Amino acid sequence: MHAEKRLPACLHSVAAARAWVSRILDGYPDDVTETVTLCVSEAVTNAIRYSRSSLPREGGNLGEVILRLHNLPGCPLYVEVQDEGPLTPSSRPHVVDGSGPLAEHGRGMWLISTLAKQWTVMSEESATLLSMAFNTMPSTGRAEP
Repeated sequence: MHAEKRLPACLHSVAAARAWVSRILDGYPDDVTETVTLCVSEAVTNAIRYSRSSLPREGGNLGEVILRLHNLPGCPLYVEVQDEGPLTPSSRPHVVDGSGPLAEHGRGMWLISTLAKQWTVMSEESATLLSMAFNTMPSTGRAEP
């Protein structure tokens, strides 16, 4: 499975990203879909809030965030969130020191680092790519769809 969705860089797109991921992952185990949807929600929110994607364009157009899902049988599910680069060097995705379930800020990347099998960030001035990998085997031991 390979799927891509381009979203305008506005906070309304977070709900659209969650709905799209839920549709694409229809048939996957519920725990996988819920985990991936939560992490996508956090990653897209961060991409909109902390990237140049949200800066105004000529003509009032918004930048965009690109969401990709890739899965081959027997492999982890890979999710990518790409934006138009960090607003500042410190705004590239990272886990904030002291973040955790009770922190007021920084929970998004903490959740991703806790729930994803692995995650990486590639960033340059014009683009940031957050890549996350998730196990697709359900906790109940059922086979992949």
